[in-house]
Amino acid sequence: MGRMYRIWIILCALLHGAEGFVIENAHHSLCFQTVLESDSLLLVECNLKSSFQQWFWKDGLLLVNMATGKCLSAHKADSVQTAACENAAHLQWDCHNMRLISKENSHYLTANESKVAFLSSKSSSNSEWRGSTGDVDICKERLGEMQADVMTDAQREELLWLYRTEDPSPWNYAILALSFVALLSGFLILGLSSMAKKRKVTAQYKAASNAEKPLQMERMLEQEKQTHVPFSHTLPSKTAAPDSPKSGNITIQWKDGNVSTLFQDDHEENV
Repeated sequence: MGRMYRIWIILCALLHGAEGFVIENAHHSLCFQTVLESDSLLLVECNLKSSFQQWFWKDGLLLVNMATGKCLSAHKADSVQTAACENAAHLQWDCHNMRLISKENSHYLTANESKVAFLSSKSSSNSEWRGSTGDVDICKERLGEMQADVMTDAQREELLWLYRTEDPSPWNYAILALSFVALLSGFLILGLSSMAKKRKVTAQYKAASNAEKPLQMERMLEQEKQTHVPFSHTLPSKTAAPDSPKSGNITIQWKDGNVSTLFQDDHEENV
């Protein structure tokens, strides 16, 4: 639940347009940076692109880190760290004249010469902190956050529902079953389509073959008529008289090259 609460805090800030800022010590020009694996807090060179150095005000009291979702804690006076955000006095801070003051003991957040953050009962130049870049007072960051709207209970419930943790197995099994049904339906439709196409092609072939049969029969009959002559046409007629020799049918070629017919024409005999 602690992890979900941190996610909710970060999303709450993002939905309301909260912009992160660095917490820079004005004396050392070093920025607070959290460590993901622990609650340690370091003072290192400022890097505006690092989410581990980005903070935002929550409810005008809590300083929350953008990367870890944890809050700046004054639980240990000799070494300031981070802790899970909750409604506790050691996590609440007041801000006045560039100084962060713990509401638990009214001590000032300070950085010593060893570059270690701790709580001091006295204010000094090491207790001055800047936000964003340049000489922006960190208290102005808090003032801007306090002017923003507060998330409603309905919005909080919606975020908690969206980022809930539960067993996703039923949904996975349902999606798997639906995928299997869709796959079987696809194969069935593909088979029916293939069978319908095959039947259509077979019907076209049958129709074409039935249309060509009469034409083939006509061609065969014509070929039969052209290649086979009837038997009665080949036999000579019994009543037909033999042809008598006619003049000009028989010719004789003499040695001198002259050619004469054996029978003369009737008009020649008459002459």
